[in-house]
Amino acid sequence: MSNNILDKIIGVRPRENAGSNAYNRFQFQVAFAAELIIKLSKENKNAIAFLDYLDDVVIVDNTENANTIIFYQVKSKDKNFITLNIILKNQWFEKMFYNKEQFFENSKHILVTNTGLNFDNNYILDNEPVNLVKYLESLPKDKFGNNVISKKIYASLSKNLGREENDIDLGNYWLLKTELTINDFERQIKGELQNFASLAYPKLDSQSLNVIYEKLYIELQRKQRKVYNPTFIEIDKLLSEKSYSTGDFERLVNTTFMVQIPNGKELFEFLRDNDLVDPSSLKVTMKLMTEYTRFTVESISSNNKIFTIAIEKLKSEFDKLQNIENPLIIKELINVLDSYDKICNTEFYTKYKYFIVYLFLYKIYEGGIVL
Repeated sequence: MSNNILDKIIGVRPRENAGSNAYNRFQFQVAFAAELIIKLSKENKNAIAFLDYLDDVVIVDNTENANTIIFYQVKSKDKNFITLNIILKNQWFEKMFYNKEQFFENSKHILVTNTGLNFDNNYILDNEPVNLVKYLESLPKDKFGNNVISKKIYASLSKNLGREENDIDLGNYWLLKTELTINDFERQIKGELQNFASLAYPKLDSQSLNVIYEKLYIELQRKQRKVYNPTFIEIDKLLSEKSYSTGDFERLVNTTFMVQIPNGKELFEFLRDNDLVDPSSLKVTMKLMTEYTRFTVESISSNNKIFTIAIEKLKSEFDKLQNIENPLIIKELINVLDSYDKICNTEFYTKYKYFIVYLFLYKIYEGGIVL
């Protein structure tokens, strides 16, 4: 992330913390943030989302030379359009102007609605951002050659901001109707999650996708609720309390996939096809399958933490070992875990160490996971 943008963020005080203090009114904002994070991850974008800090949702590029920031003011209604009169009465454009003043040309400010906008019977229903200035220029003029809607907006801003109309630049104001609906956003976000997983993690099952959705939403909810005192801003604390990155999301997906349990047939076909085990008789195969069934039950019921710790350890060591031929790789990975104090003496690990390693290799090779 650009130091310039971070310097700006820690130097700018939020207008208000009302969203954090009344979360139940703003669950739609959390849903919108979740959708943004999933879409950015699908596009391989490295970004950070701030929730209810400076604006409802704020996206900052998290690349070395990034210097842009996008502010989303998210408004929702049960039905009917949000009208221009509502926008002007609530001074939403003025609130956007505050952040615009702080960040100048490096910023983009988007008013998001779920029902669309009605500017005096001129409707905005686009699911891609529409530039406000260009939109106003496209509107018909009255018989005197005046753009009535444009004049109304600039007059309101001039009055409330105490600025001359000629000094008000709305060039980086945008309007957007999100496809998310207020009553069905869970299904829609899960659909976005499914689209993301189908490309990057095609073997994620529906139960794992549900787990990812719940954990993502709960974490974003926590960030949104947190009231951060901006009197003394420490950037690490601000990031910890009010932000969630595409990297955080991808780690969540990765971890969930790594502990997802495939059925025995899938696993043993993988082991057989890659010469990782040699179940030389039906008796041996049946014994392995029985033990695997017990492993799946115990890992889900009470020992998932040990399994997760073991997988993380194997991930950290795998680069050093991956050139070893298949029959020996299992032994080497077992050696790694046998010397790992956090788990090596636990009953669960002692009983199921081989299945932990089998599953790790299955996820690496079959799941196409990137370490």
